[in-house]
Amino acid sequence: MSGRIPPYGKNFRLENRPYDPELANRAYVLKADDTWFIRSDKTSEHWQVFRKIPGAAQIPEGRTQPTLGAAMNLLLDGIDYGYYVTTGQED
Repeated sequence: MSGRIPPYGKNFRLENRPYDPELANRAYVLKADDTWFIRSDKTSEHWQVFRKIPGAAQIPEGRTQPTLGAAMNLLLDGIDYGYYVTTGQED
């Protein structure tokens, strides 16, 4: 269903981010590790997983996704399979 926000409260929290000319202000931050988050472009047609790096604002990771739910699944599956490393995990 287009336009519906999937339940995110179990794994993510909603935060507002500083202005960006291309990205929406809202970010869905991973509760287990706040260096990982999801943002969309201003039209909410493309969702991207980002990683916060010290000294840099954000680094995009993986391919853009058509929905928020797909981006959430990409991040959670990537963590489960060891592609994305969270705090407390070893390489």
